[in-house]
Amino acid sequence: MSKFNAPEVVKRSVETLDDGMALMRRVCGMGSKDEILMGAAYALPVEGAVVELGAGSGYSTCALAIGSKLAGRGKVWSVDVDIGQTSEHEMLIEAHRRHNGINRWKLLLENVVYCGVADWVRFVVCDSVEAGKYLLVSCRIVFVDSTHESGRVKIEMDLYGRLVAPGGMVFVHDYYPKGMTD
Repeated sequence: MSKFNAPEVVKRSVETLDDGMALMRRVCGMGSKDEILMGAAYALPVEGAVVELGAGSGYSTCALAIGSKLAGRGKVWSVDVDIGQTSEHEMLIEAHRRHNGINRWKLLLENVVYCGVADWVRFVVCDSVEAGKYLLVSCRIVFVDSTHESGRVKIEMDLYGRLVAPGGMVFVHDYYPKGMTD
């Protein structure tokens, strides 16, 4: 049983954006990226879903879902690959998942339940490029945070950019075009 199995308590305590940010700080030491994502998901007056490419440990997933849920807007579709893949790229991701003995998927699910947004998140366990060929939802927000590889990010931007509703936003994390540095 997870130590974070108390979604009803959390749901009652998250009634404002400030409550959501305080909750995220307790969960993961929320960073400025997550504050921006939560604020955009809450305030952006566009209808449609939120699509996240690359779930990691679920911190951004939770931030996007808390903001969207508080605003009563579209659900979050979180796209990430399955552990069972065998390409070099997927093996690197599997190694990342198991870094320091932590099962990333377990942590992701615990965080989503703890933040009271399990009902607001839909997981798509698939390669982001493959999923982008078939995902047919209008998006108010697309958050690209998958492999951070230049060529792949360009493909993801092409595939998911077509889904962004007028007035919607695209966020890209940890990506630096060729020739740029930190």
